[in-house]
Formats: sequence, C-alpha cells, structure tokens
Amino acid sequence: MKFSVVSLRNTQRIVETLNMFGHDIDNNKPDFVITYGGDGTVLYSERKYPGIPKITIRAGSVGFKCRYSIEELEDVLIKIDSGEYKLKEEMKLETIYQGRKYLSLNEVQLHNASPIKAIRFSVYIENEILFEKVIGDGVVIATPFGSSAYYYSVGGEKFDKGVGIALNNPYNIKEKPVVIDEGFDYSINIKILRDDGLLLFDNDSNMIKIDKQLKLSKGGDNIVVKRSKDTAKFVLT
Repeated sequence: MKFSVVSLRNTQRIVETLNMFGHDIDNNKPDFVITYGGDGTVLYSERKYPGIPKITIRAGSVGFKCRYSIEELEDVLIKIDSGEYKLKEEMKLETIYQGRKYLSLNEVQLHNASPIKAIRFSVYIENEILFEKVIGDGVVIATPFGSSAYYYSVGGEKFDKGVGIALNNPYNIKEKPVVIDEGFDYSINIKILRDDGLLLFDNDSNMIKIDKQLKLSKGGDNIVVKRSKDTAKFVLT
C-alpha cells in the first residue's frame, strides 16, 4: 500500500515505520494519508487529499481530532494490513458563491472584512427566514466535526448530527445557535445586505473577498451552503 505523510514536523520516525512494514511513500496517489501534528494539519491534509482515508497522529498535547499517538502507529498499520479497521465518514459542506464551489470539513464563515465595521446580512433556510437583517461580525455554519472549533467559540454547543448555524457577535438580535436536523438536504442561503465581507473555510488562508461596492450580477452577493456529497474518511482501529 502507498502512504503520504502530511506534517510540518520531523517525520523520519513515521517514514522508517512505514518502510519497516514494506509500505511505499507516494505523495501523488496514496491509499492512506498520515497526518502528524494537530487539528490544523488534519484540515490541511483533507484539502490536499480530499476523501483519502486519514490516520491522524497528534504531535503535541493539543489535537482533539488526532486519534492516535505516534507510539500507536505500528498497531494501526498491523490492523490496516490485516483489514481489521473501519472508516468513519464525516460530512463536508459545499459553499457556492459566484458560480464557484468550495468544500469545508469544519465550517464556513461569513466574516466582516474590517474589524471596525459590522456586516449586515440575512440567513434563510431555503426561502424561510432564519435570521433577518443581522448586524454583527458574521455567521458560522459548522458540521458535527467542526462543532467543537470556531462554532463553539461563538456560543454554539458541540453536536453529533446535523448542521449548526451560529451568529458571530450580533449587535441587534440575541438569537441562540440553531442546529438543523440530520437530513439537511436543503440549502442555507446568506444574503449580504451591506458592507464588505470575507468567506473563510476551515483554516484555509485563501479567503474570498466579498466587495459590496462592486456591481455584481443579480444574486451575486448570495452565498449558498449545503451538504456535500463528498465526505472525509478517518481510520478507526
């Protein structure tokens, strides 16, 4: 089998262990991806190798989504070689803006572009209003996988099923976060009413600028978020 190792740390021990088991390093078309670091490394590896099963190894004391220690790697490889493992699938979100599609495993955020200017927006479930004419720093839409991350920091609680929607520092309304039911086969629509914003996906530094001064095509300032058909896969032993 072929493996890729994603890390900003020294991976010599991992590579030597793979070699000991007779596995090859292949960064183009791996069968499995080993992430070595923290939660940010997990998210980055999913962007780089979407849908390929991940073996998540924590490199420090913080890494809530990293299931194994480096000392457990040999046992994990034994289970993989013998077929004694399972794959846990985690849902991803698909965001569509101006005809382009963006995937995220943790969450998608609409955030104010300037820290001194609030952004104004409304949130709909299909055509039904959920949050109307919000003035604040934005909104966070999270998966169960991401419910303990930024979504939690803006007032949401961890959940296991569905999709969470939480307002970020709203000025004019005091609405609690909402968790949509597990089915989630419909769209969340965000209509930007005033001021510039940013679209952020997981920890990706490639943010999408939303400039309200531009005369966008009709509906161009609408953001659509829905459940993706793609999933992230994680090795369980």
